[in-house]
Amino acid sequence: LNTPLALMHLQELAQQLSQGQVNIADVRDAGAVLGLLQQDPETYFKQRPTPAGSDSLDEAAIEQAIAERIQARRDKDFAKADQIRQQLLAQNIELEDSAQGTRWRRQ
Repeated sequence: LNTPLALMHLQELAQQLSQGQVNIADVRDAGAVLGLLQQDPETYFKQRPTPAGSDSLDEAAIEQAIAERIQARRDKDFAKADQIRQQLLAQNIELEDSAQGTRWRRQ
């Protein structure tokens, strides 16, 4: 198997996906040949290994901090909400706000 060539084709498929020319199943099928892209992305980014020696937060602590941040935003305490976001970012936790709510992932 020519792994560099396979990765190049996988990258091409990913570009075609972003342009709407192929669907995600095609990309996952191509990735399966190399054992890639088989895990749910949301799960992957929440379970990514943390750097050695770090005291990263567990999922419950992250969810609690997000709930506190949401409450701070409801209370219009934007300084506290920003502080919570920065504290999470310092722990390599990235937040993404959308109309569906706040999602997080490990960097």
